[in-house]
Amino acid sequence: MVPDTLIALDHQVFAAIHQFYGLSWAVDSLIWLISTNPLFKGVVSAMMFWWLWFRPHPQLSLVRSKLSALLLLSVVAIFLGRLLALQLPFRDRPFMHPELIRWSDDKLSSIHLDGWSSMPSDHAVMYFALATGYMIIDRKVGTLALLHAALVISLTRVYNGVHFPGDILVGALLGVAAALLLMQPLQKALLVAGHAIGAVDLSSRRPELFYPLMFLVTLQFATMFETARGFVGSIGEILFAVLS
Repeated sequence: MVPDTLIALDHQVFAAIHQFYGLSWAVDSLIWLISTNPLFKGVVSAMMFWWLWFRPHPQLSLVRSKLSALLLLSVVAIFLGRLLALQLPFRDRPFMHPELIRWSDDKLSSIHLDGWSSMPSDHAVMYFALATGYMIIDRKVGTLALLHAALVISLTRVYNGVHFPGDILVGALLGVAAALLLMQPLQKALLVAGHAIGAVDLSSRRPELFYPLMFLVTLQFATMFETARGFVGSIGEILFAVLS
């Protein structure tokens, strides 16, 4: 159980950030747009990925192997975030606390979270994992990615009343830890698998096959795997209906 003092502190920090909501309709609308539109979220990370992929580098093959591991890390991170949200004790989101939230009830109709727990933030898990991975590959890009994860991804979700700061902090720590622990093993595993199936230089031998597949994968992490998760969920519902 989380001590009451930590919960109270979390609520206080949330209130200090959320207190500015409602002072300006234009500012609120802009931050809501930034927080919900993939152009400001995953697309930015995808652009970082492709910039590093095509940037001239004396060890380009090594950089690309790390970037490939980063893609796999994004899958692990989003799965980890969702798994922990299901396994940890359920936590209401800030907008479920009328005494804390400042926006009107009509905002609730635009949020589709399917009853997901607020702890930890799967956005924070994924984007801090990606940012840490970028930091391992390139310090400057990693710094930009960390700022993006902290300000564009995380702070806006607290400002909008979707997460408490504690949800973000736990998610960020999990994402950083996942990247530090898994980036190198994933890179080695991909290199071994690539050698085993003869696909190490697939990008140069069969670019017409490689890059459409890479586009599909980067599209998924740019959209937080929404279409993939929706597809899996729909297939699960169909199988459940057929088998029952």
